Amino acid sequence: DDYTYFHSVNVSFYAMLIAGWLNLSKEDIKIIIQAALMHDLGKVKIPPTLLLKKEKLTTQEMAEVRRHVIYGYKMVKDNPEIAEEIKDVILLHHEREDKSGYPLRRGGAELSIYTKIVAVADVYDAMTSERPYKKALNAFAAFEELLTVCRTSFDVKIVDTMINNLLWYYTG
Repeated sequence: DDYTYFHSVNVSFYAMLIAGWLNLSKEDIKIIIQAALMHDLGKVKIPPTLLLKKEKLTTQEMAEVRRHVIYGYKMVKDNPEIAEEIKDVILLHHEREDKSGYPLRRGGAELSIYTKIVAVADVYDAMTSERPYKKALNAFAAFEELLTVCRTSFDVKIVDTMINNLLWYYTG
């Protein structure tokens, strides 16, 4: 769907910026861009009626949407042309520092820098995008949410780096 396409492009852009601000190598930035573009690949296996539903999803529907990480990983896991780091991002981009994410409840040092960056970029773009079931937050409200509610969910260095650098594009 259009939202997923534009979301993936946006996430890759934000992830590229964050990686650059963290002084990662050009090769690492290239991997992050590719991983971010592919992070929601598994959504092609989710019925559009669920992805575009305007009402709150049932528990069963939410479980199906969450399977997109497994579906995407299965689509690429045996492809030798796709880097392992990219495969990990596809599978783990909804994991959280405090192990509150899914599908494997991994966190902290168990997550790569690639996964952590894409996770922050993913959530920021989702917060600031209009969805059938929610209004978009403005950038400042999203920053506040990341700094407060999401503080334990994400790598603090990555969140701070993104906000401290991206903030300058919204002021002046």
